[in-house]
Amino acid sequence: MSQPISVSVQMDAASFHDFAAFDLLRHHKAWHRPLVFTAILLVSAGFCLSQVGQKDGAALLTVVLAVVALGVPAVYFWTFFHSLSLQIKKMGLPRPFYRLLLDDEGLSVWMAGGEPQVCVARYASGLPHPQRHLPLCPAESGLSAERQPRRRMEPAASLPPGRAPA
Repeated sequence: MSQPISVSVQMDAASFHDFAAFDLLRHHKAWHRPLVFTAILLVSAGFCLSQVGQKDGAALLTVVLAVVALGVPAVYFWTFFHSLSLQIKKMGLPRPFYRLLLDDEGLSVWMAGGEPQVCVARYASGLPHPQRHLPLCPAESGLSAERQPRRRMEPAASLPPGRAPA
């Protein structure tokens, strides 16, 4: 490759907002719990509504359950989007996030305000074939293809005194 290819990636407020909403709502599926909470309380409110003429206070309990069922998830999502807009203002978007460099040595990433260079992939010889996977960086770059063994959980009896869970 005669000339290196460099791509600067900049994030604006709308893209970051869309990414954060996607991450929370689609990737982590954080809308499931508020939906289940709302469904349980609305079903309970329905049972109370069926008892309105027969039991004292059933109408009040129906209204309270319905308001809580709709209000708590609304506050949950409003709080998320409000804190997201505050975070966007604090981050000072739009601003550069990282830069990709593709040269004869491989693909490198420069993080904005972070490490000067993080190696992502090195080519074994020349440019890779489109259907061949790129090898990871050599061990001296700080990245390794080997997985670290998982630490095993220690039983509470082996913990120092005062550190064991109650």
